[in-house]
Order: sequence, then C-alpha cells, then structure tokens
Amino acid sequence: MSSKDILVKLNALELLTELAAAPYGLDYLEKVGMVNKLKDDVLALATDPQASFLSPGLLKFFGNIGLSSPGKLVTQYPQVLDFIFSSVQESDLSCQLVSIETIGVISSSTGGKCAMKHFDRHMSMYMKKLRENIQSTQNEIRVRSLGALVNVLHMEEQSEDLLKLTKQWYDALGEGSTKLLLQICKQPFPDLRCGALAVVRELAFEAWGQDMLLAEPGFLEYILDRTTEPDKEGKEAKYAVVAAFVESRMPSRNIAAEDMQRIRFYYKEGPFYSEAVTAVAYEGAT
Repeated sequence: MSSKDILVKLNALELLTELAAAPYGLDYLEKVGMVNKLKDDVLALATDPQASFLSPGLLKFFGNIGLSSPGKLVTQYPQVLDFIFSSVQESDLSCQLVSIETIGVISSSTGGKCAMKHFDRHMSMYMKKLRENIQSTQNEIRVRSLGALVNVLHMEEQSEDLLKLTKQWYDALGEGSTKLLLQICKQPFPDLRCGALAVVRELAFEAWGQDMLLAEPGFLEYILDRTTEPDKEGKEAKYAVVAAFVESRMPSRNIAAEDMQRIRFYYKEGPFYSEAVTAVAYEGAT
C-alpha cells in the first residue's frame, strides 16, 4: 500500500480485504499496523484527490470488518464509520452508493444491527437517503439502494428488540413507503421489480411487515396473481414473498384464515405452477 501506483494499491486492497475476512487475518493486519494505515487513508479521502480512486476498495475493506466484527468497527474505528455515514450524503455518486451498500452490509447481521442501534440520527438520515434514491430516475441507483434496504431489514435471528429496531428503521423511510415498494414491484424493468420484491420478502417475514403489506389495497390479489411475472427470476422473487408468509416464525395475527389458506395453496403449488399447463396435461390424458 506504500506504492504510488494506483493499480498496485487497488490490487493490494483486494488481497487485504480477503485476508481481513478471516479472524486470524484481521488480527495479523492489526498487529502490523495495516488497519490503522488504511484508516488514515480513509480519513485522507476528503482532502486527497488521488485517494478517491481507492474509496470503493477502502470502504469495502472496513465494511467487511463491520460485517464480521461490528463491535470492533464501532469501538476501535469510529472515525471510519462516521466517514462512511457522511459519504452516504456525498454528491459523488460512486462514493455515495458504495457507502450506502457498506452500511447495508454492516447492518445485515445481528451483531451489526446491535452496533448500529447506537447511531439513531445517522441511521435515520441513511434511511431517508435510501427513500430518496429508491425514487430516483436512474435505475442503478434504485436497484443498489433497494439491495441495501434488503440487508438493513434482513433478520438472522428474531428478538423483540431487533423487531422494534428494524421497524423503527423502516418507519424512518417515511410515509407511504410500502405503497411505493409495491408500485416498483409492478415496474417493467426485471432488476428493479425483483429488487423491490426482495424488500417485500423481508417485510413478509415479520408480523409488523405482514400487517403493513396486507393494509395496502389489492396486495393479496397482486401477490397471488401468477400472470404478473413473465420470467423465471420474477416468478421466483414473487414466490419468495409467499414463502416468507408461510415460513415466518412470528406471523401476524391479523391474517384471515381463508387468506392464509390461499397463500398456503400458492406456496404448495410452487413458483412455476400454471393452470394452462395443467389443463393441457389433463386434456392429453383424456
């Protein structure tokens, strides 16, 4: 990392990121002072134009630390975390999106969520930026921000505290967020549609999320309508939402029995069931 050649530094960063993913690797990098060196490089990004080329790699490095050792990132490298949060508001789109994804990755684990709950103000601003990006006119911004939102809402394990925390973060997206997501689910662009369905799937795992979805007019009819998805990816993404309702360990108590029966019937038939195919097979048999 002492080389002046940017390409050499970028390649070195990739190797260091892989090494830091293993606990022994991170311990070694800390012992030789490499993590502190990279921390200084992150803090220099604001003033060193050349260092901006390293921004995605540096953020990914510390994002991986946040994923595997979130407590360490928060307690030993708080300045780095502050920088990542501030970069979420950057006008430089490349840096902004990498920062958004980095916070998402850190927040995806139980430990990461527990660490991030101490950053209320930062997370509130982060969620508002996600909402802003999800409404962007640029497809890449929308898709990558939806991916980050999936990570923020994802629950490795469920507890009352984590359920309250994820709902608090979701509420910070602002009024009408569920309606917006369901509108995006009906967009003609497959990557955007599947990205929104992935968020809906995370909501469908939680009782509060199920209540929000079912409160939207026409949601159940839409999610059980097999004609809306023309391709394999879309069918699988929609089926994953149905599966989340069935497999949820903390389902809503507000789902009518007949509606739950319809959901289970769809689930049992699988993602690719087609009435037309069934009818043809039946006619052939007769």
